[in-house]
Amino acid sequence: EATTQYKTQLCVIIFYKLYGMKIYMATILFVYFFLVVYGCNTPKEPKCISTETAVVDSATGPGSGRVNIDNLFNVYFGIGNGCGKFTGFTEYRKDNIITVSVKLTFEGCMCTEVYQMAKETYRFKAQTPGKYTVQFIRGNMNATLQKEIVIQ
Repeated sequence: EATTQYKTQLCVIIFYKLYGMKIYMATILFVYFFLVVYGCNTPKEPKCISTETAVVDSATGPGSGRVNIDNLFNVYFGIGNGCGKFTGFTEYRKDNIITVSVKLTFEGCMCTEVYQMAKETYRFKAQTPGKYTVQFIRGNMNATLQKEIVIQ
């Protein structure tokens, strides 16, 4: 009986020596893997992206033009901080009245608080002759800057 008990204890010791280190390493690898996977899935910093309509300060353009030809208007507007950039014009046409707004996109959470003026070119093309009114939105739908152009 003593030899059987001794053999059992010897087997346990040998098992621990052989596999104990492997179990220990497997546990360490599991913990490391868990930390890496969890670390990769943590939420990223916010992107801080927003869009808005710019306040048009002024616009210059021709008083007359031709059918199917681009008539260029220089549009001057303000950008509220260093994260803002021009992303395009949107236009709404109803009969001979074209309402144009300047779209800005702001990207970044920490921006320089420097108000800057910008200039972009708006291209107006009419398919039929007539008198057109181009309205540039000044930040809200109630205020517009109007320019008239006669197309021949």
